[in-house]
Amino acid sequence: MPKSNLTDYDFKLTCEYGSRYYFFNLKNSPPIKNSPILLNWNRNSYPGEDNWYIVSLSKNPNFDQEPSIIWGNDGLDEKKYLNPAPFVMRDDIFKFATYFKEWEVNRNNMKALVTSIDPFEGNLGRTFSTATCQYGFITN
Repeated sequence: MPKSNLTDYDFKLTCEYGSRYYFFNLKNSPPIKNSPILLNWNRNSYPGEDNWYIVSLSKNPNFDQEPSIIWGNDGLDEKKYLNPAPFVMRDDIFKFATYFKEWEVNRNNMKALVTSIDPFEGNLGRTFSTATCQYGFITN
């Protein structure tokens, strides 16, 4: 796995993935406070408290809500913390995970390779698709 080479970063991304919009906040920040024991296994391996995402069918999600650490399918218009691994911030790529999806955003063309993972199928349960991303929160 490539190592991060960006130590101070603050990026907002909007990615169009099928009929959904993903809004990502990627920021160098301290660890999540009061995280459950599941996330405490290696505090340095997961993104900080300002790393979250929202999935929406519209370009008008509620950005003012508090993020949650709820494990489960991506609910619409719910702000959730990014998953622990992978999390890589580099000059050429961003790599991070949401619930059962790994995102790798090419910073040169802003295309994302999205790997969907079926936990019941192992490596056979991986499907690949693409998303188009832009810097900033693109709202109506």
